[in-house]
Amino acid sequence: MTQSVAMLAAETSRARAYLDVILESDIVLEDVIFLDGSVVKKSISNKPTPLFDNATLLENRLISEGISYKKMATNNMNAPEVVAALEKLESSFVITAGPPGALLRTVLFETGKKFLHVHPGKLPQFRGSTPMYYSVLTEKTLTATAMVLDLNLDAGEIITEKDFALPQDMLEMDHFYDPWIRSVVLKEALSLLATKGKVISYPQQSHDCETWYVIHPLLKHLAIMSEISDSE
Repeated sequence: MTQSVAMLAAETSRARAYLDVILESDIVLEDVIFLDGSVVKKSISNKPTPLFDNATLLENRLISEGISYKKMATNNMNAPEVVAALEKLESSFVITAGPPGALLRTVLFETGKKFLHVHPGKLPQFRGSTPMYYSVLTEKTLTATAMVLDLNLDAGEIITEKDFALPQDMLEMDHFYDPWIRSVVLKEALSLLATKGKVISYPQQSHDCETWYVIHPLLKHLAIMSEISDSE
């Protein structure tokens, strides 16, 4: 039996990168719940990159590929209409690619769905927001981790993880490299799902847990400039 997934997505580079690998996988994309709130629209950037199709807006790609989607006039992943749409899905698995920084609340987990997320950091050492820049500053490395979300911040069970070299151009981290490394790990997770027919995950270690908050612009600048200087 072919395994299916759904995606909860906004118009972001990450969602576009994810769509690339979903379409390349042996997984059927049942439906996309597409958040189309005004805040999300303001964050749209569709500058081309060789890493994935970032030039085509997500909604346009869904239309051209003939993929079913439900358009929601909200950018709130926990909105009642989003919950109702999730409850109608046949698939048990939902890939999350919503607005940056958005958190899933109890009401979404009550739908019984398993939410698959790719975190841009090694777990449990780098939980929280913008962990890739803290990882650059402290370890000079990048890791992306596929996980099954739960109510605790970045504490869900791990499916798979992968380490990456730093990008040649640190200025491309947010819109290009970060979405791409997440999509690479998502592809591995989907391959496991297609092969096994279920998500096999394992609990995080209880030691070395660290939660990192949204990085200060100055620290972010230092992380970028330190790597640019090292590469020159």
